[in-house]
Amino acid sequence: LPTFKDRDISRMGDLGFVLLVMSTVEHGGYFTYDKEIERYIRDFDNEYPNRDTCLDTLNSMFESIVSADLDDDSMWYRKSNIFTLVVESLAAKGLPDRQKLLDFEGEINEARQASKNNENTPGDFGAYYHAMYTGTNSKNARSIRGDIFRKYMY
Repeated sequence: LPTFKDRDISRMGDLGFVLLVMSTVEHGGYFTYDKEIERYIRDFDNEYPNRDTCLDTLNSMFESIVSADLDDDSMWYRKSNIFTLVVESLAAKGLPDRQKLLDFEGEINEARQASKNNENTPGDFGAYYHAMYTGTNSKNARSIRGDIFRKYMY
């Protein structure tokens, strides 16, 4: 996936992302920044009982994302959005179909353009757009993105 550049990978940003996804799933919901990751690493340091299930599920999810054949510059590859996409799709037990992802992205792009033109960006897509860029790691921004994603995808 084009989300992580070589620099991110060399600094284990991809691993941090996977740990964030796993911790969010184990936690049963969103939390601020990465405050729960350390606890889950500590709790499962010696053995992670859900290892095989988690590995299979994450591999399947990432394969589904690759199979969706999104453009490399798709907003879904932005870290905040792929996080929402993965966590919410795992909770729903499946990735939304490609057209829904593209339609949603189109709506977000319209909200982006309105914002660039100093126009008001009301509604769900404006809220998602702002949560995508502002305080992306806060629990509130993650919850906003997740709520709106679920509303339009499932």
